[in-house]
Amino acid sequence: MKTKTILTFTLLIILTITSQAQNAFWAKGFATGTCDMLASDASGNIYAAAVFSDTIEIDGVEITPENPYNSWLAKFNPAGELQWIVNITSTNMVYVRDLIVDNNGNVVIAGSSLGMVDFGPLLMGNESDNFGRAFIAVYNPEGTCID
Repeated sequence: MKTKTILTFTLLIILTITSQAQNAFWAKGFATGTCDMLASDASGNIYAAAVFSDTIEIDGVEITPENPYNSWLAKFNPAGELQWIVNITSTNMVYVRDLIVDNNGNVVIAGSSLGMVDFGPLLMGNESDNFGRAFIAVYNPEGTCID
C-alpha cells in the first residue's frame, strides 16, 4: 500500500509540474546591455526599460548614452519584433526605475534624474541642475512622450 501511495503521489507531482510548464514564444538577447523592467499590454506587446552606460544594440538598432547613466524604453510586438526604442538622455544622469502600461496602451515610466532630461519632444530640468528630481513620463503606444 505504501508503494502505491508513493507512486501515486509522485505521479501527481510530475503531472502538476508538467501542466504548469510554459513554452517560450520568443527570447531576446541584448548586445552590451541589461533589461531591468518589463510590462505587457492587453494585446501581448512587451515593454522593456533599463539604465545603460555603454552603447547597446537591440535588433540591429544601436543607441548610445550621452552621459554615463541614461535609460532606454522599448516596445516589442507579441512575436518579439522591436517596434520602437527611445533613448532617454540627460546632461547628467537619468534612471528609469519603474514602468507600467495603462488600459489605453500608454507606457508610464517613473524615475529620477539630474540635469536636463530629454524625453523625446519634451525636456525637463536645466543643465546646471545638481539636485535630484523625480519624474513621471507617459509615452503613447507609438513611442512618443505626451504632455
